[in-house]
Amino acid sequence: MIMRNLLFILAAICFMACSTEYETEKESNYSIESANLAFEIATKISNKQTVTDAEWDSLMASSGYQAYFCIGKKIPRNNFLKNAFEVAFDESQKHTLDSILNEPFKLSPQMRYNFMVLNLNNYKERQKEVQAFAANTDFSMILEKAKKLAQSYVPEEIRESEVALHKVNFVLIEPNAYVNNCGLVVDIHNAYNMGEEELIKLLAHEFHHNYRGINHSISDHVLFRKIDQLQLEGIADLIDKEIPPLDKIGIYPQSIVDTHNELFANTPQILQQLDSLTYAYIAGEIDEKSYTEHMNSFFLDGGHANGQYMSLKIKAAGLTDQLIANYNDPVSFIKLYNEAVANAPSEYQFSATFIDYIEELKREHLESNVVTSEEEFKVTFRVEVPSPSDEVFITGNKAALGDWNPDQVKLNKKDASLIREIKVQINSPAAFKFTRGSWGTEGITNDFGRSQNLKLKFEKDTVVNYKIYNWSDSNI
Repeated sequence: MIMRNLLFILAAICFMACSTEYETEKESNYSIESANLAFEIATKISNKQTVTDAEWDSLMASSGYQAYFCIGKKIPRNNFLKNAFEVAFDESQKHTLDSILNEPFKLSPQMRYNFMVLNLNNYKERQKEVQAFAANTDFSMILEKAKKLAQSYVPEEIRESEVALHKVNFVLIEPNAYVNNCGLVVDIHNAYNMGEEELIKLLAHEFHHNYRGINHSISDHVLFRKIDQLQLEGIADLIDKEIPPLDKIGIYPQSIVDTHNELFANTPQILQQLDSLTYAYIAGEIDEKSYTEHMNSFFLDGGHANGQYMSLKIKAAGLTDQLIANYNDPVSFIKLYNEAVANAPSEYQFSATFIDYIEELKREHLESNVVTSEEEFKVTFRVEVPSPSDEVFITGNKAALGDWNPDQVKLNKKDASLIREIKVQINSPAAFKFTRGSWGTEGITNDFGRSQNLKLKFEKDTVVNYKIYNWSDSNI
């Protein structure tokens, strides 16, 4: 029952849509450009005026919707927004609108689209108020308050550091907020409905991910990624989430509310399943492929319900200071939770085997990132790109690789071919990514549609070859 319900929580993107990969932006700012363009198009459709292809293209190309499509890579681009806007605002499509509004909301590929139509339809009732909110709100003040609130959940040394926060893009989408290194996207209608205090909390939650991303490096092991999700969202949820059981989650159906409440309440059993599965893998009872497949059934809500449960237990045990001090160390998070529930028979404590295993994963990761030699070697990066027009930058953990600036080190074209190349002199090991010049255009070098840090260890002059299958801002 628990595992089946976990699949359903994918639908609850309204409540907990956050990516676990983050980079800092160069500027702290916001934009309502996309929201204003959306307002104009909604008004034109309502007034039975023709929206030109150029106007639709302008909306899709605006910074907010570009970030929206980049963050939600599974969102179909072609006509997705256009259809939703036309159904919501075109009176001739009232029959289609009524059909969507009367349809039970359930997990399906159509769900995001249906919620967008629902949100746009609700926006119609308060267009003037929402537009006035967008035009007259002091978002700079709200962002500053959100920043200070987020800072109260990070260590003092991080609080005092200069961290550029995500650019906030206000748009008209489903009543949601999304974030990763493409930026932060917030539905303007939802922001209006939340009110200033709740909007500050929402933004602080997302800004907390910025602070956590400073010098944050973890093992690529699937288990480590999962416990990192628990901590990532568990601490941030202390900022803005109410304590379950919840009566409602925005405009979303009761089934999603019930599923979230069940996940929260069943946290001890879910953690026990995680421990048991990991023990079976360590003992050789299941192979790596099976373990990975089973692991993908855990925390599909991004870690919110169970991470919040664990953080609340840690807080209740008087360990909040330790929680904040170790805010980007998933192993410490697990151990703090064990300490918090040590004298509670109804709670589940992770086994010593589990703790030893994640500590070993952490140790192996730290050792793999230690410079193996002071000597530098010549490394030639040779990259095949999808299109002859593609320009490629490399960015990584060395000065010669741009120190994680995505637009500093450009690879050279090799004639008119798809090959790009650069030779640098660096020491080992190296961690890096490829981009087209920004964090919203990362290169995907695998076959599962996700960008990732690449790692390289070497003890001599080396030539390495990579293939970029697609870019993170492409419709994959």
